[in-house]
Formats: sequence, C-alpha cells, structure tokens
Amino acid sequence: MENYTYNSFTLQLEGLKITEMSMYPVFFFFFFSYLMIILANVGIVILVFMDKNLHQPMYLLFCNLPVNDILGNSIMVPRLLIDMLRPPSERLISYYECVVQAFTTHMFGTTAHTVLMIMAFDRYVAICNPLRYSAIMTNKMVVKLTVSAWGVAFVLVGILLGLTIRLNRCRTLITNPYCDNASLFKLSCESVFINNVYGLTFTVVLFTGSIGSMVITYTKITVVCLTSNNKSLNSKAMKTCSTHLFVYLIMLLSGMLVIILHRFPQYSDYRKLAAILFHIVPGSLNPIIYGVQSKEIRRFLFKLLAKWQGPFVVTRRVGDVDYEVVQSDRSGGATQIYPHNLLKAWRDLATMEIEKDGLGSQRLMDRVLVPHSAYAAAYMDDIIIHSETCEQHMQQVGTMTNTSNNGLLRTVHQPEAGSAGA
Repeated sequence: MENYTYNSFTLQLEGLKITEMSMYPVFFFFFFSYLMIILANVGIVILVFMDKNLHQPMYLLFCNLPVNDILGNSIMVPRLLIDMLRPPSERLISYYECVVQAFTTHMFGTTAHTVLMIMAFDRYVAICNPLRYSAIMTNKMVVKLTVSAWGVAFVLVGILLGLTIRLNRCRTLITNPYCDNASLFKLSCESVFINNVYGLTFTVVLFTGSIGSMVITYTKITVVCLTSNNKSLNSKAMKTCSTHLFVYLIMLLSGMLVIILHRFPQYSDYRKLAAILFHIVPGSLNPIIYGVQSKEIRRFLFKLLAKWQGPFVVTRRVGDVDYEVVQSDRSGGATQIYPHNLLKAWRDLATMEIEKDGLGSQRLMDRVLVPHSAYAAAYMDDIIIHSETCEQHMQQVGTMTNTSNNGLLRTVHQPEAGSAGA
C-alpha cells in the first residue's frame, strides 16, 4: 500500500532531471536569460515613463507586458535556479509558498492574454477610427482597460486556485519544476471533477476570447487598409500590428505547447522544459521586438547611445565660423562653442540617415525640434506651435525663426501664427 501524508505543509519539488555535466550550462542559460528579462523589461518601463513622447495610450498599455513578465519570472526563475543546485531530496517548498507561486504563474499566463487583447483594441481604434482616437483613448480609458485586464485575470485565477486549496492533500511530491494548479490538485486523493471542469472552461473561455478578439480586430484593420489609398496609414498599421501580432503568436504558441504536452505523460521532461520556456521566451523577446519596431523607443535609445550629439540649439554667433550651442540632451543645457562646419556635419549625418530610411524631412524636423517639443511639433514641411498666451506664442515663433535662420531647419518660409496657436 502507498503511504499517505495528509495535509502536509512541506512539499517536495521534482525539478528538472538533468545530468551533472549539463547542470551548469543549463543553470547559466536560465540565469542570464532571467538577467536579460529583468534589465530589458525594467529598462522599457523606465524609458516609457521618462520620455514624454512615449506617454501615449499604446505605450502605456504596453507597459503592462513588461510588468507582467517581471512578476511572472521573478517568482519562478530564482527558485528554479536555487533548486537546480540542490540534490532532489532537498528541493522542499512550503505549501503556502507553492500556492503563491501557482497563483502568480497562472496570473502571468492569463494577464498576457488580457493585456494583448486591450492592446488590440487600442490598435483597432487608432487605425479604424483615427479621428476619434484622442476622444476614446483618454487617460481614464487607459486606466479602465488596464484595471480590467488585471482584474479579469485575478478573478479567473482566484476561482481556479480557490477550488484547489479546498481539497485535502494526501501526497507531497510536485511533479513539476515549479508549482501550478494542476500539480497542486494532483496532490489530493479526493474527486477533482469540479477542478477539471472549471479548468477546461477557464482555458476555453480565455483562448476563445483572446483568439476571437484578435481575429475580429485584425480582420477589420485589414479591411480598412485594403480600402484605403493612404500609404502612410497602411505602412504605420503594418508596423504596429505586425509587432503586436508577433508578440501574441509567441505567447500563444508557447502556452499551447505546454497544454498539449500535459496530455502526453511520456514526454514529461519536454513538458517541464516547455513550461519554463513559456515564461522565459516571451519575457526575453517582448522588449526586443517592441524596441526594434517602435520609432519613438529607437529615437530615445539613439539619443542615449549614438555618437551623433544632436539635436542642438544655436543661441548666438560668436565669430565668422563659431557658434554658441546648447546641447540639452547631452550636457544638461550647458553652453558650448562649436565651429559651423561641425554643426553642418551633424546635420548632414542626420539628413543622410533619414533619407536612407526613405522618410524625408519629417524625421529630421522631429529631431531638431526635440528641445522645443513642449510647444512645437513638425507636420510634413510645417511647424505647428501651441501656446498658452499671445505673448508666449510670439516668443516661441521667434525661437523657431532663429532656429530656421541658423540653418538647423530646412525651410526658407517665415513661420506664421495659425489659429491653433493663437
């Protein structure tokens, strides 16, 4: 007969079955993956909150993904790394810690779906209803969508774990590298019929809602792009939507692989590895994918890392070839003197990079106007100035005129005060 230990508060994790020779390579792979996940995702969150240009609904909603990746991996990976260095008999975990780990694990997977669903809604409004985007995607709406994404996940996972912790336990071995709901209710000798029914319903509802919202959203976006002759709109839609869809497919395929392998006990080792990669792969790739695709994020990183030291503001001419320059992004607003030919070299470099991308003068004007972004923005070949008062507006128009006269903007027209800035 099998010996049972009822309601023990100390459980044993089976962990990964790896040879002594492969233990350290696997350990360092997971360690550096975790390190990259934390640095990249924390960096993305800090970047979005630092740069005012990124205070847009799309990026604020995206911030939920890095936060979710940080929480999900921080609960699971450090514990996994510690257990890898221990012999199997010493891989012990308390019942309460196991419940917390299971709750966080399922919150991670569920929230990834709900966050990508609200991000799909944001893209739908931006592309299919652009004129009302600002009116719909207000700060209040962003908060509502964020709370709903986390709230729905919390309720669904709370019920899932609530049905499990009501069961009496007669076993102590967790046949997994970390705790999850299935591993916990398998410790019970009671009927788990209700758990299986709710777990199946939970999975069907989540996947149906997630996949259904993606199909509907992208079908409508595709129809708009096919019926529109606006190449700029289509290009922007392609970039933002392909990024979002790629992230979604990575998360979906990683999760489905774990669910499928649960049905084949003979592949338990592959299931364990897939369960770990479900946390690591999306968490590692999400910030990279969005960082590469996002123009605003790339621009901010280039400002921090690029050797090109613009944008700059010429304050006055101090000689035949020398100009007094303020480089606010490099020297905190300190005034320096540079020869005109060096300023021209920087400007030409920026122009060459931008024309190579085929984006014309818009990006060049955007870069030059960064120090004035609080009140000025480039639109095609014009500069739009928003001011609080008439006096402030005339002062800001004068600043733009000086910038133009110093050769930092490729324009020969005198700026005019429009009704938007009056």
